[in-house]
Amino acid sequence: MKTPKRLQSLLDEGLIDGVQRQLMSGKEAQVFVVRCGDETRCAKVYKEASQRSFRQAVDYTENRKVKNSREARAMAKGTRFGREKQEEA
Repeated sequence: MKTPKRLQSLLDEGLIDGVQRQLMSGKEAQVFVVRCGDETRCAKVYKEASQRSFRQAVDYTENRKVKNSREARAMAKGTRFGREKQEEA
C-alpha cells in the first residue's frame, strides 16, 4: 500500500516500518494498520481542520495546556494564529 502523506514522517523517523492497510475512516480521522518491528499496531491520522466536521471538538482539546503564553492567548481568542497552533497541538 502507498504510504499516506501524514504517515510519511513516522516512516522517515523509523517509528513505523510500513503501512499494511487502512482499517477504517471516519469524520475526524483515518486508522491504518502499521508494522512496527515484529508487532502490528494501529496509527490514527486526524484529518485537516478544514475537512473535519465533528461538533464536539472541545471535548478533545479541553485539557490541553500550552507553555507559551502568546500561543495560549491566541488559542483562547480563536485567531488564525491560534487555530494554527491548536491544530499543531
